[in-house]
Formats: sequence, C-alpha cells, structure tokens
Amino acid sequence: MEEVADRRVVPGKSAVEAVGREGKTDETYSQAESDEPETSSPIRFRDEAFTRKTVPYFVFMFLWIVSVVGFAAELITLERNYFAAKHVDHSMSCEDYDDDDLPEACKQGNQDSLDWSTWSDFISQAILSFTLLPILGAASDIYGRRPLMLISGVTNILPVLFVVLCKHFGLALEWYYVFNAVASANTGITYGLAAVADVVSPRNRTVVFGLLLAGLSFGAFFGPFLGLMVGQNNTPEASLCIQLLNLLSLFMFLQETLPSAQVTEQAPDVPELEQPLMDNSANASTATRHLEEPFPDRQNSLLAKARRRLPSMTGIRILFRTSLFRQLTLCVVLNGIVFEGNQDFTFLYMQEHLGFTQNDQQATFVLLGASLLLAQLVLLPAMLRYMKETRVLLIGMGFSLLQQAWLIFLNHKVQGMMALCVGSFSMLVFPSVGTLKANSVSSEEQGQIQGALYGAQALGKGAGPVLYNSIYRLFTKSVYGTPYIPVAPYIFGTIISFLGVGVAATICRDHKKL
Repeated sequence: MEEVADRRVVPGKSAVEAVGREGKTDETYSQAESDEPETSSPIRFRDEAFTRKTVPYFVFMFLWIVSVVGFAAELITLERNYFAAKHVDHSMSCEDYDDDDLPEACKQGNQDSLDWSTWSDFISQAILSFTLLPILGAASDIYGRRPLMLISGVTNILPVLFVVLCKHFGLALEWYYVFNAVASANTGITYGLAAVADVVSPRNRTVVFGLLLAGLSFGAFFGPFLGLMVGQNNTPEASLCIQLLNLLSLFMFLQETLPSAQVTEQAPDVPELEQPLMDNSANASTATRHLEEPFPDRQNSLLAKARRRLPSMTGIRILFRTSLFRQLTLCVVLNGIVFEGNQDFTFLYMQEHLGFTQNDQQATFVLLGASLLLAQLVLLPAMLRYMKETRVLLIGMGFSLLQQAWLIFLNHKVQGMMALCVGSFSMLVFPSVGTLKANSVSSEEQGQIQGALYGAQALGKGAGPVLYNSIYRLFTKSVYGTPYIPVAPYIFGTIISFLGVGVAATICRDHKKL
C-alpha cells in the first residue's frame, strides 16, 4: 500500500485528501472534481483556455519555437563550417560542395557538431533540467509563475544572441552550447503548464495542456518559413528580434495565475521588546530560558516561514510518491528517450544513407508541425470525448512502438519523413500524464509536479540521442568487431517502446477509474 504525506487540499484542485492519514491506496488518485457544483453544467474548455491569463503563454510558446526552428538550418551550417575550419586552419564553406565531393574536413566538422550537440543536450536535459526544473517549479509555487517566466524569457535570448555574436565577431561557437544548456534548464513550458493548472478546471486540463503544447507545434510549422521571408543567412538576427519581442510581450501582458493567498508572505520583522523578558515571580530557570529565547513561539514561526520560502532540493521525489506516479514517470522517460533520440538520429541516418538535404529537413519540420497540430488540436480532444486519460496514454505509447517498428525497414527518405510524422502522435503521452498528476496533487504543488514531470521527460530526451548514436556507432564501426546493423538503434527503440506500452497497459488495468 502506497502512502502520501498529509497535506491540505484545495477544492477543485485535487481528489486526494489526507491519504497518508487515512491509508488509502493508489485508487484514491482519481479524476478531481471541478470547482462547480455537481449539478452545474461543465465549463467548456474554450471558456477556460482563451483568457487573459492563459493566452500570453500560448503566444510565448509560438514565438519561442518559431525563433528556435527558424534559424536551426543556418545554425547547422554555421556549426559544420566552424568545426570544419578547425581541422584545416582556414575558413570553410561546406555548402559550396556537392555531397559526393564533400571534403573530409566537412565530414569531420559534421561529426564534431553532432558530438557537441549530443553531449550538450545530455548535460542540459538529463542533468541540469532533471535537477533544476523541480526546484524552479517549486519556486514558482512560492514566488509565482510570472517572475520565473520572465527569467525564462531572458535566458532564451542568450543562445541566439551568442550565435549572432559568433557570426559577426568570430567568437568561439562552443560557448553557444553553454548558454543553450542554461536556457534549456529553465524552460518556460514548466510554468505554462503550472499556470494552466492554476486557472483551468481538472476536467479540461488535458485538452488545454494539449493546446498549450500546440503552440510549440504551430511554431515548428511556421519556423521554417522564416528563412523564406528574411533569407536563410539572416535567420539568426531575425530570431533574436523575435525573442526580444517575446520577452517584451511577457513583460507587458503576462498576469500572475497563482492565487495571491497562496504566495508565501514576506517573513514579518521581529517585534520590538515591549514587555519585560521575565515576570518578577518567575523562577531562575524560567528567567534563563526567556533570556536565551525571548520569543520562542515567534522564532519557531519565523523559521517555518523561512523554510516554506525555500524550494525543496528533493522536488523530484514527488514523481515517486505512489506506484501510479512511478509508472507514469517511467512512461514519460521512455517516451522522451525514443522521441528525441529517434528524431535526431533519423536526420543523421537519412543524411548519410538516403541523400537527405537541407530542403528535405525543412520540409520535414513543416510536416512534423502539421502532424503535431493534428494530434493536439484534433485527435486529443476527440479521443477525450470517448475515453479517459489512461487510454490516451496507451494509444500514445502505441504510436511510438509503430514508428520504431516501421523504421527498422527504412530504405527511402519519404518513408523516414512519414515515420517521423507517425511518431509525433506519441506526444499524446505528455498532456495525459500531466493531467493525471496535476489532478492528484494540491494547488500548492502544481509548479513542483510540472517541473518534476518535465524534468523527467528531459532526462529521457537527454539520454535518447546519446543512446541512439552510441548504438549506431557500435554496430557500424568495424573497430568494435560487431555485425554491421545500421538500423540497430531502431531495434533498440522498438524494445523501449514495447516496454512503454506494457507499462501503460498495466496502468489501464490497475487503475480503471482514471
């Protein structure tokens, strides 16, 4: 039997009430009731999704990803040329060569940029994000969503700003990976999901979570067109302007969603001594105690307030509170490994084996954005009309398994592009898990649970590219003495996805009320 620590539950934000005290099992974690009386009609998700408190988060997601995707192709070119130049001690323009005549320095530069990207993503996602996001999410529960979101807007500017400086002033590109790691460790998605949980009723959270993530998909869809509008060489500068505009819009329009009564008050000042420290009739021991602790009750109160103002360094533990939480966390991690590892590796695989060009990559980003929008705006709301979140989770993991099994037989780049689009439907997993966990904790833990959950996904996303690329090298380099199996990473991904489907099926079987 799993137990949960006793805590206050705010109506409409959690279905769990003093589980540790009553000794209830995981079945206690059922869908929370909304704020309205049971006799009232449910609030339409549109009425809760598009308000002054939520729309700025949608705009932020859209502009952020437009900026990131918009200069992605130019960044790849800058990275390859930068590292290629280091091998020959003079500037290189690898894009001037045909694939058949590509100099060895450009091939080495491409591999170097892949290594830097892979390991910087691992450090930023699997280490920094996994460690810091639960703490930052808990901080947003204390200080509010708005200040943490503004800090995130500032850190998002740093990577693209440094790319512009590197392009024009010849600074070392390696510093880009440092600033990108800092930005990744303070992603605004955490605060956006927590803000949605603050103002949206439990029954509508999954759909609105999906809409919020759809802002990312819109950005991924329109991002590649940025190069067509301003010229591919000018996309870093255009992306910097978009990030600055994004920060300005946050500063002007973003409102606090955390209830003001929930934000911890400033610790009060210690009052002046207006009374004698001891009564004339008090004994010596009492006098000594009062001299050492003139206001013991007030001191204890101040200490408690100070402790509440400090985010817990063990915020990630909220993901392992019950067996259900552990299973949901495992699904998110496995899905992150396959989704991120597969996407990065498939681009590399098709470049080396199937003649995948820069134009093909931009077309794939557009298709991915369209398929993600289809999943989050059409498929997710439709599915939730007929099934609960646990079933949606199982179907999302099933799409991941289908994609990996299909890619084992990859022999044409169109097939790879279609498989990537199919795998995008596995993004149904995250809003489903996010809702199941958000509806199972109090309003005072929304930031912490979303930060910890996104940190768990970041762990998978950071480990995925490392695992996929390591397996690929193991089965394609003769130096290791292994058989030549270039699709070995997809076999690995199929096994991981099959495990995820098994965990999701177990959740559906053991928690039929969810």
